[in-house]
Amino acid sequence: MKIMMDNQEARRMAVIEQSLAGKFNNQEAAQLLGRSVRQIQRLKQKVTKDGLSAVLHGNRGKVPHNAIAEAKRAEILRLATTTLKDCNYMHMAEVLETEMGIEISYSALSRLLRNQHIPTSLPKHRRKKHRSRKAMEHFGELVQLDASRFDWFSNGDYSHLHAAIDDATNEVLGLYMTKEESLEAYSELIFQTNQAYGLPHALYTDGRTVFFYDSKTKHKLSLEEQLAGVEENMPQFARACKSTGIILKHAHSAQAKGLVERLWGSLQNRLPKDFRRLGIHTMEQANAYFPRFIASWNHKHSHEAASPVSFFAPKLPSDLLKLHFATQDKRKLSKGFTFDFQGKQYTIPDPSCPARPGDILTVALSKHCPLQVIFEGSSYLVVEFRKVPLPAPAPKLSQAELAIKRSEYGRMGRQASPYRKTLPQPSQSS
Repeated sequence: MKIMMDNQEARRMAVIEQSLAGKFNNQEAAQLLGRSVRQIQRLKQKVTKDGLSAVLHGNRGKVPHNAIAEAKRAEILRLATTTLKDCNYMHMAEVLETEMGIEISYSALSRLLRNQHIPTSLPKHRRKKHRSRKAMEHFGELVQLDASRFDWFSNGDYSHLHAAIDDATNEVLGLYMTKEESLEAYSELIFQTNQAYGLPHALYTDGRTVFFYDSKTKHKLSLEEQLAGVEENMPQFARACKSTGIILKHAHSAQAKGLVERLWGSLQNRLPKDFRRLGIHTMEQANAYFPRFIASWNHKHSHEAASPVSFFAPKLPSDLLKLHFATQDKRKLSKGFTFDFQGKQYTIPDPSCPARPGDILTVALSKHCPLQVIFEGSSYLVVEFRKVPLPAPAPKLSQAELAIKRSEYGRMGRQASPYRKTLPQPSQSS
């Protein structure tokens, strides 16, 4: 039987054979093969007893104990060419484990598929070189926020997926999809993060107006205005972050927040395939699926922070946090204890509210909380003020009806006149 050997095995066999023939001593053979003299002596004894094939490894020709079973191998190849044919190797390994109960390592799967000439759907590209920024050391110290406009459902209808990812651990903290990039969606990411971990120390975002006003056009407060207590105009999201103690940092390039940018490359490749496989066709279905996806993703792709100390602040009550991230505007209380908002008049029914005419109220409204006002640190619900409608005017009378009515009023007037003399009534006896 012909024995297939690699170069290393052939060299080992030749050196032992020549050593037995007296061309090399044990010391020289040990140097040539990188073995000890004791090992060379053992190999020569085995060859003398069992022949030159004894220098080959003892497991040659045996099935490895960790070899993939034939049935499992056939099932993986079937799925790789049908249901999961659009998935890359890493994505396929995760789906096989989490959804189909087939455990196989990435290296074993990639080796199996390459041997069968099944290429990955996401070939590796050489990354461009950029100046690296050291990752933060503490969980919650810096959270990157961003949104990606993409055809997530592969139907030509583009929508925006918003994401929050921790800089120290690569852990995805929240995902939320809406039609447009909006304050509501970014606020939802904060709600998800607060519910799971607390409030982050800082957020790292791009320069969109939902986070920052253009510094070239916005009015900068003078020293006199600052001393007078005038507040600087800022976007609603920035105002909410300031009120909750979250620092907002501006990333001046996409490479600066490369962690979330690389996340988009993975999600744009994976989520459309997951949506098709799982029958997800709407944003509502996608938002309901994201908690399960985040748990699976973090299990595979997150890691421990360099420091065990967490920088997340304690969780805020959900109602209070939603009030902070609601849209807030200033209104002046009128002398009638009302204020105008969105074309309607409102009043505060709570008698404990200390606001008086001329005071400035903060009006808060969002889909998460009803319309209410904030005054001196407390919030109060409001009701719409409705004026009592005036009675409908009586219909106009015709000229003939008016003449009759005037005649009747005239007779009534003569009868009720105090100057009208009353004639003596005749006695009944006469």
